[in-house]
Amino acid sequence: MTYRGEGSIWKSKQRLRLKGLTRPIKVIASLLISVAVALQNPYPPRVTLPTGWHVHYWGSPGHGTGAILGPKGEEIIFPAYGGTGAMAATTYEADPTSLFLETVIDGRRVEFAMRSDGFLAVSYPPLPQPKVPRGRAFDFWTHTRSTRQVAVALGIALTRLEVLQTLDRNKDELKNESAQFVQASENFPFNYLSLAPPFAYIAPARLGRSGIKSTKDIVVELGDAPLVHMKWEEKSKLLGREIRVGEDVSGHIWACVSAPGAKSVAFVSASPTAQALVLATVMALTYKG
Repeated sequence: MTYRGEGSIWKSKQRLRLKGLTRPIKVIASLLISVAVALQNPYPPRVTLPTGWHVHYWGSPGHGTGAILGPKGEEIIFPAYGGTGAMAATTYEADPTSLFLETVIDGRRVEFAMRSDGFLAVSYPPLPQPKVPRGRAFDFWTHTRSTRQVAVALGIALTRLEVLQTLDRNKDELKNESAQFVQASENFPFNYLSLAPPFAYIAPARLGRSGIKSTKDIVVELGDAPLVHMKWEEKSKLLGREIRVGEDVSGHIWACVSAPGAKSVAFVSASPTAQALVLATVMALTYKG
């Protein structure tokens, strides 16, 4: 015999049981969604950022990229899930008039490509680890509108050398990798530096591009530090060294590197171009005069 109201009481109990079950289900579902979103986030670029800069997900190219955004609309793109380490090389292959440099800085191979239209690419090729495809490979690339933007973007990309100093190296294979480069000598006082045509060796401590139709000559040579009467200047620190890059009131591009207890080294170019700035900076970092 069923009394009136017993059915509604039973239904109410069932609703309470269902509510009790749905709460943990909702919590678990929200946790799974959070994990999924976190797994989709790009790998961090592992760089040191100036004041006002921040990492953003995603980059303007869309899914698969991350971005480092600056306070004035600057955007440095990096790969979301590990790079190929070949962006600089492919940039040069697509535009052979680009500046293309390869070097080893603090035991890490780095490649640079700078097009005349302001496109900059900095690549960290894979470490020589046969068991790890594209191990530690990474890339940065950006469209710049001024030489000053190039200086800032280049400085940010280079800080990865310091942030990953203990992880992003393969000392066992360093000798084999360094053997691919020419060591510093009296005629070529740059350690582990290689540059591709149309840029070439001109004279000791002087590199550049000349003799190309429809383009202006770019010559970068050893200058006198310190930098004075600057139109603009950017300062950064890298591996215990201070890097100063800028343009003076005469329109000369300068790059100066100094370290405690060592003489400052400066390179200068009368060509106020982004390619001259990148070349001068890398020359200053690798100079062994």
